Amino acid sequence: MTVRLSTQAPHLLQSTFAELLGLRESSVRILTDEVGGAFGMKAHVYPDELATCAATILLGRPVKWIQDRVEALQSDTQARDERVVAALALAADGTIAGMRAEVVSDGGAFSVYPRTMVTEGIQVATIMPGPYRVPVYRAHLRVAITNKAPLAVYRGVGHPVAILVMEALMDEAARRLGLDPAELRRRNLINPDELPFTSVTGHVYDSGSHQESLRVLLRDIAPGTLAERKERARDRGALLGVGLACFVEVTAPGVAFYGARGAPITAHDQVEVRMEADGSVTVLLGTPGQGQGLHTTAAQVVADHLGVPFDRITVLSGDTKTVPHGTGVWASRSAVVSSGAAASAAHQVRDRLLAIAGHLMEADPADLELVGGEVRVVGAPGTRMDVGEVAEVAHWRTQKLPPELRVGLSVVGEYVGPNVTFNNGAHAAVVEIDEDSGLVRLVDYSCVEDCGVLINPSIVDGQIRGGVAQGVGGALLERLYYDENGQLLTSTLLDYLLPAGPDLPDIHISHIETPSPITMLGVKGAGEAGAAGAPAAVHNAVNDALAQRGARVWHQPITPERVLRALDEAAGRPWPEPPDDPTLPTPEEAP
Repeated sequence: MTVRLSTQAPHLLQSTFAELLGLRESSVRILTDEVGGAFGMKAHVYPDELATCAATILLGRPVKWIQDRVEALQSDTQARDERVVAALALAADGTIAGMRAEVVSDGGAFSVYPRTMVTEGIQVATIMPGPYRVPVYRAHLRVAITNKAPLAVYRGVGHPVAILVMEALMDEAARRLGLDPAELRRRNLINPDELPFTSVTGHVYDSGSHQESLRVLLRDIAPGTLAERKERARDRGALLGVGLACFVEVTAPGVAFYGARGAPITAHDQVEVRMEADGSVTVLLGTPGQGQGLHTTAAQVVADHLGVPFDRITVLSGDTKTVPHGTGVWASRSAVVSSGAAASAAHQVRDRLLAIAGHLMEADPADLELVGGEVRVVGAPGTRMDVGEVAEVAHWRTQKLPPELRVGLSVVGEYVGPNVTFNNGAHAAVVEIDEDSGLVRLVDYSCVEDCGVLINPSIVDGQIRGGVAQGVGGALLERLYYDENGQLLTSTLLDYLLPAGPDLPDIHISHIETPSPITMLGVKGAGEAGAAGAPAAVHNAVNDALAQRGARVWHQPITPERVLRALDEAAGRPWPEPPDDPTLPTPEEAP
């Protein structure tokens, strides 16, 4: 059975389809061509996909199923539906003394394999203390089963909510204590000499730049100019505010992270690196790309390790019949796991290639180097041999080699790394609010990211910009509206609002590279950091602007209606109570 579909986890589907349909795994072939974006929603096994496979077996003929946008919004997994009531205790000097949180997560109607509706709520509760020294913490999570679409992983699963809560509390605490929000954070952020640091929820931050990220961010946004900018905005009838967000993000979670909870999910990936007889290189990835430049990154890593020009490398993925096993693309893991496995395989191919070249050149392999597609003797650049000549001997002229030399130039490398890695960063948003309409306009955005060693800075910047756009959408626009009967009202992109180009300013990005001491390449995940930090930065910016009128907003998305309601209530002009909205908490429902 051959199945073509857009998925982040082809081998997961291969195993699941085979088990449920009574087939051998080797007789199920999954082809994933161009995924075109996924963000976690395509990391599951959907009933529609299984039904299509069952239909083709029952009918004995090809079956095609196409999902339209309405069906996608109604039934694909969704995220970010949490209600959180949290409290932060601080000493008079602003030092955090403790924290507690009650999280209610709307899990939807059912779980979607292989993760459960509990996954996002767990992330919200355990990530919330973030990059701060929180000595005592208590969290209580409840998951409600409703008739909405299933809740599951989506870019930065749990992080946007957890970071929003913590950073909103930090701003409120700064107001109560009369401290600058940046100064309060500075007093509580983890210091370099405290790393590795074990958080109150048991996360081990092996490395990071928490204090430095905030320093660089403040340099980038020039806070000394903000008072003048606020004054100019008021002259135009607008309120200007700036919001900060500091965070850590779980990336590349491994088997202990999910396996301990019963999910068949690991961080064990395989990549095959094969040098062909002409010296070109083929890389077979066990994980498919979903538009994040995975092929480019893997090729760069292999080129660096083999000393072969980038344009001599071909990367293939997305066919379970030809590529080695991979557990999928999710959780900012590709640079850590897939590229780590590629590096392992390339290193072993390099060793074999140098051993063969050493015999042919009558030199010690330890004295050889690979540069620009050539094997050279260190210190004697005139003594060289093209890798194609070496590869030809390894493939077709093995009679020239002694029997003890391994002649194969194809290796399947594996990544066996830590349970989890953590990146960190700091974001700042500047917004203007029109007091007449309640519209929020994002006018500036800066962020500092530390995802360890940068393999390809352009790809990382693209990931961050895209993530920030998604985070801004969640903060200001995106929401699924259900009526009192559970019917979805936002079933098209005419109703479900997304940020467009004019809604976003240029995003200024600064990088700090703190290599991870526990991953193969010193890298950490990067793909979800923008989406994780943006909702908190935008929310705090809105509340900083509204604070000039004594107002606050507490829910996202921050719609014009919610802004106008907050302004009027702060001015003593209370609105009539809104109609019952089953998707929003009431004070009586707050735990």
